[in-house]
Amino acid sequence: MLVLLPMFGAFSVPCTQPKSQAADATPEVRVDASALSNVDEIGRHVSRFEATFCNGGYRWLDQPTTVEHFAGGRLKTIRVIHYAAPGGGKAPSPGEVGNKVLNVWQGKFRAAFCSLPWSEGTWWTSESTLEFEEGKRGTLITDGVHVFLRDRDGKPWFFRLYPAAQ
Repeated sequence: MLVLLPMFGAFSVPCTQPKSQAADATPEVRVDASALSNVDEIGRHVSRFEATFCNGGYRWLDQPTTVEHFAGGRLKTIRVIHYAAPGGGKAPSPGEVGNKVLNVWQGKFRAAFCSLPWSEGTWWTSESTLEFEEGKRGTLITDGVHVFLRDRDGKPWFFRLYPAAQ
């Protein structure tokens, strides 16, 4: 997996590929070393979508579905634009961030909501731009369990990944 670090050039950082995904279907994950941020900044980015009026819309899926399938298109690149340490701890390495984002991309869930459905606090730790093969863009913001996704059609969705959603 290639992680681009503009200050030092490109480095190959091992990212664990989920077993359920074929090697040729894995999107490239790019983590910029200068993207280190804090959870408050990432949280502010999510809050603009939390306030979106959607009249309580949700989708209950017939079976657990991956984020990849739900996003609605074949992805070329996941570009991590902000990441942070949970709870203000030690910052994760670019490789750890890449692994986490790929695990979320392959994570499963069953219900998606157009507004924030949970009441517990969330420490959003990564924000990524999704670049689809046909040129459309989306957004993926997560803490590894809670997910905000702006799909390839621009629709906002909030959901929890299994097993936390059970």
